[in-house]
Amino acid sequence: MISEAPPQRVAPLALISVVLAVSSAAICVLTTLLAAFVNAQLAIIAAFLPILGIGAAVTGWLALRRIAASSGALSGRPLALLGLFVGLLTAVLQGSFVIGAMINFSAMRVHLVPSMETFFEAAEVRDVNKIRTLLSTDAGSISDERILAFASAVQSEQGQVASVDFSVGTMIRGRQKLMDLAGQTSGNPPADRPHPVEIHGRTMTLAWVFLDQDAVNAASVRINDLLILGDSGTALTLREDGPAAQLATYFGLNTAP
Repeated sequence: MISEAPPQRVAPLALISVVLAVSSAAICVLTTLLAAFVNAQLAIIAAFLPILGIGAAVTGWLALRRIAASSGALSGRPLALLGLFVGLLTAVLQGSFVIGAMINFSAMRVHLVPSMETFFEAAEVRDVNKIRTLLSTDAGSISDERILAFASAVQSEQGQVASVDFSVGTMIRGRQKLMDLAGQTSGNPPADRPHPVEIHGRTMTLAWVFLDQDAVNAASVRINDLLILGDSGTALTLREDGPAAQLATYFGLNTAP
C-alpha cells in the first residue's frame, strides 16, 4: 500500500506577509483621505506606515526560506513573493515620502522661524525699512502707513511677540484650523497655500504666512502676505487686498487693520 504524502499547508508567514503588505497600501490611502477631509492630525500616522511595508518584506523573505526548506510540506510561495515585493515597494515609497517631508520641513524651519521673529521684532519698534527687507516683490507695494497700522494691530492684539514656532504640531494644528473654518463656508478656496506658524505673545495664536515660492526654491524667505487669527473672528492681514485678505474673506472673517 502506497502511503500518501501529507497535504501541503500554506506557510503562515506567507499569509502574514500578504496581510501586512495589503494593510500598508490600504492604510496609506485611507490615512491620506482622512487627513485631507476629516482630521489633519491623522497625517502623523503616515510616519509609521513604512514599518508595515518592512514587516511584509521581512516575513515574505522568511516565508520563502521556510517553504524552500520544508521539502514540499509548505506552500504559499506566490503569496510570499507578493508580500515581499509589495512590502518593499510600499516601504520605499512611503519612506521616501517621509524622508522628503522631513528634509523640506527642516529646511523651512531653519529659514522661516528666524525671518518671522525678525519681522515681529522690527514691527515692535516700527522699523519699516527692516520689515521691507523681508517682503517679496509682490508685497513691496505696501505703503508705510499700512505696515505701521499692521504693526500697531499686532501689538494691540498680542503685545510683545516673544517667539515664533514652526513644528510638526504647528502644521497639523494649522491645517486642522483651516479645515474647521472651511467647514463653515462654500465654494473654492484661494489657490495660494500658506505656511502655519504659532505666535507666542499674550497668548499663543495661529498665523499663516504666504511666501514667495521663487525665494523658497532658492532656500530663502520672502513674505508675500501674513494672516494672524485674532479674537472674535478677526483676521489681521498685512496686505489690504492680498492672498491673506482673500483667504479671510473666504472663511467669513472680518479683516483688520
